Amino acid sequence: MYQDFYRLADRPFALLPDPRFFYGSRAHQRAMSYMRFGLRQGEGFIVVTGPVGTGKSMLAAQLLAEIDPKAIFPVHVATTQVGAAGALRLIADALGADLKSGSKTVAKDRVLRAIEEQLLARRHEGRRVLLVVDEAQNLPFATLEELRMISNMNVCGEGLVQCFLLGQPNFAHRLLEPRLEQLRQRVVASCRLEAMSEWETYGYIAHRLATAGWAGDPEFEQPAVARIHQATGGIPRRINSVCARLLFFGALEELHRIDVAAVEAVLDDLAAELPPVKDQAAPLDDITEAEGSADHETKGDALLRRIVRAQSRAIRELAVALDAAAGGAEGRRRAAPTEPEDLNHEASGEAEEEGPINLSAAAESMSRLQGEDEDIEAFPQLVSLRS
Repeated sequence: MYQDFYRLADRPFALLPDPRFFYGSRAHQRAMSYMRFGLRQGEGFIVVTGPVGTGKSMLAAQLLAEIDPKAIFPVHVATTQVGAAGALRLIADALGADLKSGSKTVAKDRVLRAIEEQLLARRHEGRRVLLVVDEAQNLPFATLEELRMISNMNVCGEGLVQCFLLGQPNFAHRLLEPRLEQLRQRVVASCRLEAMSEWETYGYIAHRLATAGWAGDPEFEQPAVARIHQATGGIPRRINSVCARLLFFGALEELHRIDVAAVEAVLDDLAAELPPVKDQAAPLDDITEAEGSADHETKGDALLRRIVRAQSRAIRELAVALDAAAGGAEGRRRAAPTEPEDLNHEASGEAEEEGPINLSAAAESMSRLQGEDEDIEAFPQLVSLRS
């Protein structure tokens, strides 16, 4: 519908990876450079990691669109929670191996032999096999070991296959395990994708619109793009979801200028349809007031609140002690509140002539407060974890 209204030749914000819409942000250009470098090595593993939705599959699609099919035979495998035997069968099928059998299962040695036959057949054609494995974070150790063994297949020292492993950030941590040392030594290049900046988000939206035949209608106001970036955290897939709905909303409302109000309306609709899930990649918009309530309070939040209250109480008692030592007015001492929550209270009364200050009372106050709550001693560690 919105394609006709805005006279677009294609859907600019489709979720499936299409190399025509590849946008080279700084992080994506860097990743592509590493992948091209690794491809020229002709062996080993190239590892690309990044949070969900940052464009790992788009990178793979872009790379596959660049290669010469006469020199490289690409095989793209998207894995789920499959074991070693299932992964080998997926690879064999993708290579075109014939594994028809009267039984439901095929012996592992037969699958490996079929894979090697297909690799040799591609080599006789003058092509090297490039195996791209998506969602690599789901691969169990046994499957990674099988991939390592496949990568060892060679003829006269020339490798028959090269592997690209695409996965979420936890996959990079898995590769640090001692039992994966042999695979890690075969990694010739690795990189990590990051979210886009606000300016890159503006360029990303404009590029995808232009690729779809955009002629300036609708116009995206800069504050609207800033709001999109804030709400999506600069994650390409999230940007696609919001912008696709924005164009639909704009066509319904017959808008030719997308402003912040339109973005807010779409964000409200999306939030009502699919409540946000709090995760490590979620932007600040995904943290609702309910998550700050007592029902959702974490142990760390409760401890931090106690620390803040204790510190506020200590500060106020320190002020009283200083006033007493300096001969402060009695009215000001009475004005000091006993409730630590009243952080904005201002002391009243006129300051008198300064005298010698004795901090012993203040020191005793601080020691007593720390003794009341031993958890305060954990404050530096808590701050370190939360920051």
